[in-house]
Amino acid sequence: MEKAKQGGAYGIVVTKNLASPLADQADSCIEIVTNENKYRVASMSSRIAFFSIVDVLFLGLLKNDLQNRLKKLPLAKKKKNIKGDEILIR
Repeated sequence: MEKAKQGGAYGIVVTKNLASPLADQADSCIEIVTNENKYRVASMSSRIAFFSIVDVLFLGLLKNDLQNRLKKLPLAKKKKNIKGDEILIR
């Protein structure tokens, strides 16, 4: 978080623990509230909540600059993946 903020980034933390050291460094905190217990189902609800929040944040950023983002779609470049094969990034 420190490096990102030095680079001018706005830090958003999605967490269940607002008292965490990372949350203290963030510009904004979004708290996930779930009733987790010893069963796997509860941890899945945290993950679903987290990814739902990330999706909403991403779509919000995209909406703020939609025309510019749409112009960049045709500019997909070929990149190399870990194995060295070329893949198309869109």
